[in-house]
Amino acid sequence: MDSVRLNGYEIIMSHILCVFRLLVIVFTWVGVSSLNVLAGGPATADEPAFCDPEKFLSLEETPVVAGIDRLRVFRIGRLRLAGMAVGASEASDVIGLAETYSVTADDHYCTWYVNKGNKEAEAEFNFHYVSNPLYSTPGRAAKEFMGTLGSSFKGGPGIPSFWSCAVNSGYIAMGCNAQMHRGPSVFGMILAFSGCSSEHALSIVNRIWGLNGVLPEVRLAIIQAARDFGDSRPDLRAKLLGVMLSEVDASFVLP
Repeated sequence: MDSVRLNGYEIIMSHILCVFRLLVIVFTWVGVSSLNVLAGGPATADEPAFCDPEKFLSLEETPVVAGIDRLRVFRIGRLRLAGMAVGASEASDVIGLAETYSVTADDHYCTWYVNKGNKEAEAEFNFHYVSNPLYSTPGRAAKEFMGTLGSSFKGGPGIPSFWSCAVNSGYIAMGCNAQMHRGPSVFGMILAFSGCSSEHALSIVNRIWGLNGVLPEVRLAIIQAARDFGDSRPDLRAKLLGVMLSEVDASFVLP
């Protein structure tokens, strides 16, 4: 009797294991398929040429700065667009990088810190804390990121914005603590705000810093929120795009 019970138990566990393996295969396939669908291709006629992931990566000119982690800098027209682990780096080195491009303390060195914990970074830079998208849903993450960073897209008297830093300083830098979850998402938001498709912006940041566990649909929703805002404010998009297109894609007509 005990032998019968054991055999029955083994059969049941074998079936459960088979189902589990099947689920792993299915979810892995779905994940890979999602990344392939969102990988993007050449820029469309409605996008600037730099939105092509291959083209964008060719614009990299990252300097060697020992005190800054996960630093990547890209020159798009007259704009230097930088992403880095702001919180895990020495604030003095992050400031030094900005000063390399003649950026001053005005507008907090045109650097955004979107995590918390590094008190010096919170004081020196544009500090806007957002939750880790690793633990969020598409709708909630998009609402929080756009709600928290809305003033940085809109700007206004005495309010530093991405487009004003581009126009006045030719420099935008941003990052979280490790530049794995929040920071890359904000980098993608800026690209989408400038006119890149959300899919291309997603592909670019994923290739530079990786998803690191963030669901593709969550990061895509965050980026899409900035794309939608840019669509609703073509005047602000044109300010940023004017700097990014200079010396890069004169054939593209500003909206």
